[in-house]
Amino acid sequence: MNPAYQKASFWCTQSLSSLPNTFGIITAWNPLGQVMPRKENRIRDARLHLQLKTLGLDFFSVCGGSLDGTHLEQGYGVLDTTRLDLATLGKDFDQDASFWVSDGILALVCCQTAQSTPLGVLSKRWNPTHPGKYLEL
Repeated sequence: MNPAYQKASFWCTQSLSSLPNTFGIITAWNPLGQVMPRKENRIRDARLHLQLKTLGLDFFSVCGGSLDGTHLEQGYGVLDTTRLDLATLGKDFDQDASFWVSDGILALVCCQTAQSTPLGVLSKRWNPTHPGKYLEL
């Protein structure tokens, strides 16, 4: 798994205090860590968005990437799911990893095994804006 995943930061217009204690973060961008053209990533994102709706899950927009914003991926915070179900969904979308948040602690989750690695306090990586200008959303 790419070690850069362990350094991920997140941008979201929702404050952490407004979110439940437990939720997941997932993207469909750049399957298996391979950088894809923006058009392909947008198609993949639309498929994930539709799948989340089809599954009846509550979700919100989250952008994840490098702290300096040079690498960003559109994704979703997913409520009312389990770490295992999130990993399975990530695997279905050819993702290496997803993220799990529980009581303010962020963990990196391998989508192949659902094993998690704690990464520390999410609030240190959560930015209360959305970097749409980088994503050209």
